[in-house]
Amino acid sequence: MAEQIKFGDRLFLKGEKLILDSVANAVIKPNQGTLEIEGNLLVSGTTTTVNSETVSIADPFMLLNGDLTSSTAPTEPVGIEINRGSSDNKKFGWDETNSKFSTFSDDLKTAAIEATDIVLTGSLVGDIASELGDTIIDVTGNGTVDINSGNIDGTVIGATAPAQATFTSLTWSTTSNTTDDLTEGTTNQYYTDARARAAISMNAGSELTYDPATGIISFSGNYYQDSDARQAISVTGNEIGYDNTTGVISYDAPTDFGLLTDTNVISGSTGGSTGSSLPTNVSSLFNDAGYVTQSYQGFSADWQADDVTNLNAAKAYTDQEISAVIDVAPLQLNTLKKLAAAINNDATYNDTIQAQINGLAVASNLSTVATTGSFNDLLDQPTIPVNISDLPNDSGYLTSGDLPTNYMINNGNNTVAGSITPLNDASFSLGTPTKRWEYVYGETVEATYADLAERYEADDVYEPGTVLIFGGDKEVTKTDVHTDYRVAGVVSTNPAYKMNSDAGADDTHPYIALRGRVPCKVVGPVAKGDLMVTSSVKGHAKSVAGADMGRAVFAKSLTNDASEGSKIIEVVIL
Repeated sequence: MAEQIKFGDRLFLKGEKLILDSVANAVIKPNQGTLEIEGNLLVSGTTTTVNSETVSIADPFMLLNGDLTSSTAPTEPVGIEINRGSSDNKKFGWDETNSKFSTFSDDLKTAAIEATDIVLTGSLVGDIASELGDTIIDVTGNGTVDINSGNIDGTVIGATAPAQATFTSLTWSTTSNTTDDLTEGTTNQYYTDARARAAISMNAGSELTYDPATGIISFSGNYYQDSDARQAISVTGNEIGYDNTTGVISYDAPTDFGLLTDTNVISGSTGGSTGSSLPTNVSSLFNDAGYVTQSYQGFSADWQADDVTNLNAAKAYTDQEISAVIDVAPLQLNTLKKLAAAINNDATYNDTIQAQINGLAVASNLSTVATTGSFNDLLDQPTIPVNISDLPNDSGYLTSGDLPTNYMINNGNNTVAGSITPLNDASFSLGTPTKRWEYVYGETVEATYADLAERYEADDVYEPGTVLIFGGDKEVTKTDVHTDYRVAGVVSTNPAYKMNSDAGADDTHPYIALRGRVPCKVVGPVAKGDLMVTSSVKGHAKSVAGADMGRAVFAKSLTNDASEGSKIIEVVIL
């Protein structure tokens, strides 16, 4: 028998069975269009794709990622992915990054979980109930936990300091709880009116009385009157009087003190008792006003030798100063005479000064300053030029040929032979929001940014990168519909070409990128060239790889990113 039989492109067999081995169960046969293998199928190579409706696996464990060798470290998550058609696929498996089993950001619902420790990294949503169905802990979501039944024993409640089993703060209902529910201590006791009144007492012998039953303090003595105070006052001394009816104290000055002598002077009383002695010589007095002169008539005091010496020295100094003034007087007088002659005895100097100015202010001299200052008060005023043509163009600053090239004027058409370059980069604009150019003609426009965008009215404030659809209360809104055909585009970060700019502000009318390259919010893995559609996460796009989703496709990815969760990537709006 031949070991090999060679055929062309096709092999046609007529018969019900193809027996490959002498064993009875190693048979391949057709069954209503289905190829059945009676026996085991062993594939020594690799089966790339297996599509089956029912798969029964006898092995107790299914091996995934079987081609990973023992010398290769794992780097990617491994698990099972469930195809959900138009909805997002779901995954369950081993998260290699966190070394834990994971649902990969999806919810997990189960009847019961048994674990040594349950660690929550997010929020606890829902109530905790007992085996009998009673709600033990009510998680309201506002930061409070309501414990409705059972006891809290054997643990620390509140702060661990100053003591265990003490709440940091305690809030309770005063409508259902009163101080009657608390047992009174021995030190900090309840406040009562009777206890407060009993703690008050009055000193014995005082004119105050106190009634602890009512808490009233009374004054039982006599009140003090003004007349009592006036009667208690008296004065002593000469010339001082006091009226105890009105309470007025008066001073009765004497009409004659008598002669003042060195033994009869005022010394703090009106009785004329001896005080300080009067000066008996001139040296004891202060010559504060120059009363003492060369003539001493009228004084009967005795002069001492030192007094005469001091007086003679003062007189000599005075004579010297007067002589010095008299000596220079002729020179000063001569100077005044010369000054008077120079100004012709003009008291106000006006006539002489005006005459001097008239001689110096020559019209020929003034004409040279005609263009630099004010000369309204000068003589022979020349005409000030008002036109550029009237000025001498001594340095060639302006020429008729220069004006169209180097200067912008506010009438006519300006022809520029060269580039118009701003002084600083990205610091100046052509026109304003209220003063625009009517038409702008050009061959090429270069822009730093990369998208064409238009303002649309939004139902909320959306940040750049948010995916929006046409719908909602306004013109655009977010969606949680997977592959929504109403997709409008992405909120632009920095539009290169802005359309419908007068529609509103960025908060109410954001720029939606209709074409070009923009940052975009996405969820899930994505590769360069993937088609992008809306996802079940509001405001985010999702990759559908190369699947044709028709009008729901709005962009293509420019980024490779295999990570799960939300992120921002670069896309091209189609």
